[in-house]
Amino acid sequence: MKKYIVLILTILLSGKLLAAGQWIGPAKITKVWTQHSGNNDTFSIQLDTPVVNPDNCQYNGWYRITAADSGYKTAVSVLLSAYATGKEVRIFLSGCVAHPYFSNIEM
Repeated sequence: MKKYIVLILTILLSGKLLAAGQWIGPAKITKVWTQHSGNNDTFSIQLDTPVVNPDNCQYNGWYRITAADSGYKTAVSVLLSAYATGKEVRIFLSGCVAHPYFSNIEM
């Protein structure tokens, strides 16, 4: 299962390999948080690794993806599956988002 999670995230993120940002992991997801704000849903995670902040965001330890990002539903499914089964993931971080100062998970 671990190989499939890494493979799926790698496929989703393959277009981002040359973009600025940083891969982190493998790491286990320790917390998840969802929020609906206006017309945009967000899904956020915390990991069991030291904080990574490649873009020097005002950072609070959460990484997030929004419904406006491509691959949102697939990414949330994969991340929830990994969280529920205790499997490790690798994610690509790029960019900052406003309050509460998350680093973006690029999908």
